[in-house]
Parts: sequence; C-alpha cells; structure tokens
Amino acid sequence: MKSGFLMCLLCLMVACAASPATLPAFSSKQTTPKVRPDPTARMEALLKQYISAQGPGAAMLVLKNGQQLYGTGRGRANLKTGAPIGLDTAFYLASVSKQFTAMAIMMLAEEGKLGYRDPLTRYFPQFPAYAKKITIEHLLHHTGGLSDYIENFDPDALGDGPITRAVIDQLALQPEPDFPAGSRYEYSNSGYVVLAGIVEVASGQTYPEFLQKRIFNPLGMSRTSVIDDRALLPPFLAHAYKAKNGGYQDVNFGDDRFELVYGDGGVLSTVADLARWDAALDSAQLVSPTTLERAFTSGTLNSGKSIDYGYGWEITRFKGVRLIEHEGYWNGWNTTISRFPDQKLTVVVLANLDDFPAGEVAHRVAALYLEKN
Repeated sequence: MKSGFLMCLLCLMVACAASPATLPAFSSKQTTPKVRPDPTARMEALLKQYISAQGPGAAMLVLKNGQQLYGTGRGRANLKTGAPIGLDTAFYLASVSKQFTAMAIMMLAEEGKLGYRDPLTRYFPQFPAYAKKITIEHLLHHTGGLSDYIENFDPDALGDGPITRAVIDQLALQPEPDFPAGSRYEYSNSGYVVLAGIVEVASGQTYPEFLQKRIFNPLGMSRTSVIDDRALLPPFLAHAYKAKNGGYQDVNFGDDRFELVYGDGGVLSTVADLARWDAALDSAQLVSPTTLERAFTSGTLNSGKSIDYGYGWEITRFKGVRLIEHEGYWNGWNTTISRFPDQKLTVVVLANLDDFPAGEVAHRVAALYLEKN
C-alpha cells in the first residue's frame, strides 16, 4: 500500500514536470517590474560623448513642472583661465533671443501701443511703398519678405554708429522685397531686427532698456542683458570657440559687428535665468494666457497653408508630442530651449563651441524623460 502510494506520487511529479500546462500561472519575470536606468546616469554618459572636461562645453538644465530635475555645467568657459562652466555662466543666445523680441511686441500690443496688423511703414515711413503691405505679424512669422541682412550686408560698410539702426536704415534702401508679404515662409533675421526697432518707437525706450525694465528685472533674471557694445561685456560671459587644427580658436566677441545687432539676437543669459523665463511662460506672468497662446500657434500664409512658426518659437512635434522650441547659432555659440508644454518638461542647452549640437543633445535628453515607464 505504502509503496504503491509512493509510485503514484512519483508518476504525478514526472507528469507535472513534462507538462507546461501544469506550471503556475505567474512567474518571477512577470512579477518583477521593468526598471529603466536612471535618466541622470544616462545623461552623464551622453554628455561625455560631446564634452571634454578641459575643452569648451555646455550648461544644461532639465525642468519638470517648474522644478529642476537636472542641472550641470561641463567644460571650460575660458580656456585661458580655466574657468569652468556653471549654471550662472552667461552665453550669447543668438536666435533664441527672438522669443524676447516677440514677447516685447505682445506686451505692447496688450497695452494698445501697437497692433499685429499695423504696417511696417507706420513705424518706419522711410521704407518703400511695398512695406505698406508688410505687417508686424508678417515679421513675427517670417513671412514679410525682407532680405536677410546677414547674407546681403557688409557689417564694415554700415558706419561706426549703432549697428542695429544702421541695419534698419540699410533695409529701407532695398527697392523690392524678396517675395510679396504673406506669400511664403522664409526665416528672416531682418524681420526681427525691424521688430526691435518697432519696440523702440512704440515704447519710447531703447530695446535693451525695455527688455531690462519690463522682462529681465521683474523676473529676477539678474545675469541676462542685451549687449550692443563690446565694452559692456560682463565678466561671467563665457568665451566662444571654434574647433581648429585639433584645438580651439577663441572667437573674440564683437569682432563681427553683426554680433552686436539686437532683435534677432543680442541677448546674453544663463541656464539659471532661463529657468525663470520658463516659469514666467508657464504662469503667463508677462502677458495674458490668450496673448501668450499666439506665440505658440502656427502662422498661416495667404493661401491658408500653415507654417511651423509662431511668434519667436518653432512649433513642431517630437516623439509624438507637441514641442515648442528655438535654436540659436552664431560664431561659436550653440543654444536651444525645448519646451514640451503638455508634459511640463523643458530642456535648456547653452554651449560655447561652434560644432556642439545643442538641439540634438536637448532632444536626446528629452527622450529620456518622455519614455513611458
């Protein structure tokens, strides 16, 4: 009887081992949650691919719901002194400056000092008759048709006076636009230089004064300014570099006078200050939410076709989600601010090396936080 019982038990054990159907309905693999590597560790590895500790580098900030998730400065702000890059190191923002010009226009529009449909000639009547059809909104959307001054003008032929006004005066001498206003989108630095001039006419202040008093100071952006005179460069501004012959060439700020033109560029800032700017955008601190939404809405051509640009911001998608961003590049500076408004995620990257892919790095960093758990 006992031996028979043991024989039956042995047969049952063999049968269970041979039949997958008799295994438990769960396994340790199914119950152990998938653990993704820490994004911070992955970013550290990512940055090492781009930045040498002893060369030029970048400052980076990742914000989520207005809070800093990650912030770092890598590389050198000044190769001669060895000064490191930090969160309070200032960089020339280049075209990232355009969003501040757009904000100034929106603030003045809310105050009734200008209108988006105002013609260019209302503020600069010296422009030819074609400018009567170019509106402020055309300039904001890059659909105005003005020739790009960087490609067509010689900075050394514009005299020794204020370079921004000289660019506007030279633009007013152009007999024809590149295309009729509103007929196509063509990225235009000239349009934003003219917008800075309109800010000055409408406000009665210089553009640097307006931004300082109405935007930078109220937001506590203490290391942000508009630079139009190389003698006023702050000591915490990084040097920009170009890769050359296996080393780095220091780019002396202001040697190219176009670097001192404002409206399309001109703003110096830090990642720490841009976090304050980002918070102001989230809270609609400077203009109403309705007005601010205009900046983040794609413009349209006369044909009704949509363009991927709002007021000082590129409007696109990344990894299937809405992305509002802008990049800047000039003479060794590479900058970007990438905002994912629906995810309350922002990545800021400011670099002082000409071949540093700030936009690519920002996207790769953002992808780490956009992954689904």
